[in-house]
Amino acid sequence: MQGTTSGRMYVRRAGPILACALTLSACGGGGTSSPAPSSSALVAGRVVLTIAQTSGAAAARKPQYISPSAVSVSIVVNGGAPTIADISATSPDCTTSGQSRVCTIPLQAPVGNDTFTFNQYDGANATGHLLGSGTATATVVAGQAFQIAATLNGTVASITLSIGALPPAGAPGTAALTVTAKDAAGDTIVGPGNYTTPITLSVVDPTGQTSLSTSTITAPSATPVTINYAGGLGVNATITGSAAGATPGSVVFAPTGGGLNLYVSEFGNTSITVTPASASGNAAPARTIAGSNTQLSQNYDLAVDGSGNTYVSNLRGGAITVYASGANGNVAPIRTLSGPATGVSGALGLAIDGSGNLVEDNFFASSVNVFAPGANGNATPIRTLSGGNTNLSAVYGITLDTAGNLYVVDNNSQFGGTDAVTVYAAGFSGNVAPTQTITGSNTGMSGAAFVAVDAGGRIYVTNVTANSVTVYAAGANGNAAPVATIAGANTTLVKPGGIVIDASGTIYVGNDAGNGNDAIVVFAAGANGNVAPLRTIRGATTGLSFPYGMKLAP
Repeated sequence: MQGTTSGRMYVRRAGPILACALTLSACGGGGTSSPAPSSSALVAGRVVLTIAQTSGAAAARKPQYISPSAVSVSIVVNGGAPTIADISATSPDCTTSGQSRVCTIPLQAPVGNDTFTFNQYDGANATGHLLGSGTATATVVAGQAFQIAATLNGTVASITLSIGALPPAGAPGTAALTVTAKDAAGDTIVGPGNYTTPITLSVVDPTGQTSLSTSTITAPSATPVTINYAGGLGVNATITGSAAGATPGSVVFAPTGGGLNLYVSEFGNTSITVTPASASGNAAPARTIAGSNTQLSQNYDLAVDGSGNTYVSNLRGGAITVYASGANGNVAPIRTLSGPATGVSGALGLAIDGSGNLVEDNFFASSVNVFAPGANGNATPIRTLSGGNTNLSAVYGITLDTAGNLYVVDNNSQFGGTDAVTVYAAGFSGNVAPTQTITGSNTGMSGAAFVAVDAGGRIYVTNVTANSVTVYAAGANGNAAPVATIAGANTTLVKPGGIVIDASGTIYVGNDAGNGNDAIVVFAAGANGNVAPLRTIRGATTGLSFPYGMKLAP
């Protein structure tokens, strides 16, 4: 009879690949006429360890694992006293043959079903670091040879993480995370054996844009862990791998390039610039719409539809000009909304709703108009919000949330009044009252200009006079105090204008500092107080000049 267990495990590094075969052979003869010994009888045998110095046939033929750095091995039978053997290159029990080292270790095991426990160390006499361990069972029969093939598990001493190709910033995607575990001798542990202690993976990402396909790894695998990325900008996530008794490893996941662009209406030099949202420093725009053919005239805000067409409000002349996707240079608009039927009068804020309708507000008329997709010329709005019940007055910037609710900034302070943000339910039309109005001395608004809403419903307002951004809780109403205020010398905010929030909560603010110092300053999600920006887009080649309207789009 012969008892075996199957399985194999290797440790690999930039050096020899070592393999170990364990074979026990009975010393006494064995005939069928001899009576079987009792279960307590011991059979003398031996363990033969073949340590291959290459990955050639010897290693493949005897696919048992022993760490390349192992110096001694401990073998315990049925929980008894250990047999400890020297398996180093200088051991008297080992001989070198070709590219292999063969170590022969005497061993005794009782007749019956036995459990063998193996531990390998990088020190003599089972000292030093434990590099790996495992168990095997076999049925020992008097007078009959048997072979043991045990799967040894690697003892993790250190962990390193690496990330494959990154997805572009601003576009949802995935990346491969490779987890490498090494034993105490610095050898990389590979399968098919397990780790003696599982590796736990964790991710710290304040933006909430990063997750992992698994948080626990019990064995080496050729299949990397998947990093799932939701597509927000400003992600700088730290991923850590840890295991009991091991030195943890970490890596930073920070997608860059590609993805979204910042579309900016440059009121100061009558142009539209399109710059990668991940840009920093004196970055030139990827595209610029400017010149006499554009018909831009005191361009204030802009919007981008799902097809990439860009809509621009022009305060002078009361027109809304539309430019084709990818427009660049001195190009003419593909459409122009203008005329008495439009009701456009001092067009400022622009937005595109979920149905592709254009929403625009009128400073002089204190109204909001909605135009159907493709509207052109002297088109009539499909809806208009106006009248005394609306409380609209000195309207500036507007935005829509994902549910279609409309947020309007009322810059009343320029006329000695109190600034406000008024909110209207989706489908707004006619002389309807707002569902929320944020106004009063507690709000901190002063020269309110533009408004944005993040994925959680928090409301952001730029304040030109106060050089600040005030942030209000979702659903805020009345004389509500901000839940956060970005202000102070470290922020570098000077007459902030346009504002947008990406999916990760990163905040982009147009800075109308003048004197060639106009900029876009970028703050981390949740920024509050006198905090410095994460990065700043500023310089002569940026094309920034009174950056008012801003949108994020591909």
